[in-house]
Amino acid sequence: MFRIAGAQKLITISLHSLWVITAACSACALMWTALALGLVGMNNPLVFAIPLAYPLSMLVAVAAFRAFALDHERVVHWLSLAHEILVLVLPTTLSWAIGGTCKSGNVILWGSISPVSALLVHKDPARPKIFFAAFVAAVGFTTIAEILEVNFVYDTSRTDLRWSAISHVLNFFTNIGVTVVVIGALAIKTVGQQKLLKANMSILRSIMPKAVVDELINSSMLSTELKSREKAVATKHTRKVQPDTSAFIAHGLSSRSLQKLREGAAEANNLVVTEDPNYEPINGVRPREHSLSTIIFMDLVGFSRETIGMPPPAVLKITDAIFVAIEQVARTHKITKLRTIGDCWLGAVGLGEAFGDSSDSEQQATRALKFGLECLEAVKNKMWHSDSNAKVQMRVGINSGGCFSGVVGFMQPQYDLYGAAVNLAARFEQAAQPGTVLCSDQTRMMAVMEGAELDFESIGNINVKNMGMVEAFIAKRAIAPKNNNTAQNHV
Repeated sequence: MFRIAGAQKLITISLHSLWVITAACSACALMWTALALGLVGMNNPLVFAIPLAYPLSMLVAVAAFRAFALDHERVVHWLSLAHEILVLVLPTTLSWAIGGTCKSGNVILWGSISPVSALLVHKDPARPKIFFAAFVAAVGFTTIAEILEVNFVYDTSRTDLRWSAISHVLNFFTNIGVTVVVIGALAIKTVGQQKLLKANMSILRSIMPKAVVDELINSSMLSTELKSREKAVATKHTRKVQPDTSAFIAHGLSSRSLQKLREGAAEANNLVVTEDPNYEPINGVRPREHSLSTIIFMDLVGFSRETIGMPPPAVLKITDAIFVAIEQVARTHKITKLRTIGDCWLGAVGLGEAFGDSSDSEQQATRALKFGLECLEAVKNKMWHSDSNAKVQMRVGINSGGCFSGVVGFMQPQYDLYGAAVNLAARFEQAAQPGTVLCSDQTRMMAVMEGAELDFESIGNINVKNMGMVEAFIAKRAIAPKNNNTAQNHV
């Protein structure tokens, strides 16, 4: 199972970054205080008292927030605001007190942590800009104060040689301190974001096939495409999708398949489809034609009847247990899960070849059929509930053929399959008897050619809507092993 890493995780990362920056600045302020006491002494108390005000003020702020029991989001907002103001105002005041930008050893550079902190902690782009402008203004102010020799604590004109040495020491300390704090904060933020990205990638890969997720992540047009579609629907304006037919045909996608996919996208988004050579991949994923894949539909027999009167949590619990058992078998046979539709489970084999994984097409019919048979075994001893003797039963429909795939829509977009082969697999599932795997002649022939140790029993032709009469076969485990020569001669 996956853990959702969303807004709360981002708040936690921001809070951790803020703690690191605050702790580092407090440590540097204490060291500055000790350094100022050693170099200047008690004659000028503001020189060491101003830096000391930072850790003391932050301690008071933290205590206040804990007393009011604020949630993490509010703590991040108010504590970061206090930090950003203090880390800008105090160095400005100290620099002015000592004599200006250069004479103070560039202590004003500590103020640069303010916009950096705002950038790391907040998503609002305006806040870092405001504090950066304030920092630039503070530098200008302290520089002018130095030129005009306006200061109110330390008379540097009488001890130029001593102050020159002090200034160099303070300048070195400031540059090293600011660099370490900023780099450390950036490192904390980067590590946190990488962990969040990894968690979200895990979530995406549990919803869509890995190859599709990788293409989505690598597509620079994904966010702009989704935002433009959301805006088009929200404003109730019809946006024209302008497809590049030649580009998709160059990738092996037939014009007929492309038209079907475009029509599906248009129907989902209420868009007008027109021909134009400037078309880009739909929602960041290039539509692909799969010349030969095996599609699997599974359905829980009597789901509605058996779950009437059951509490919703109980229904979800038994359904989850069944699908978990199915997906454990799917992992063994490397079946790609596409989605669940109520009590129906949809998967496929052979899609990976279009994404560069040719191994996904190996023994695809055999893997699909064995997967279906093993799923029947996996659920046969499960009961709907403790008060019923009714066992869980499944039926499976499998078909092999060409189809095409893509991602359509912007509301919870999902990767899906389209084409007659998909529809036929669904019809076989509907025609199958409980506890059986019903497959097409195409799948049967592929399995025989692959040397599958399976038997097939023809049930004659079934009437498929828009396709007419189609022969169907029940797949069974072979009583005696078959050799490849016999299997090929049988075909």
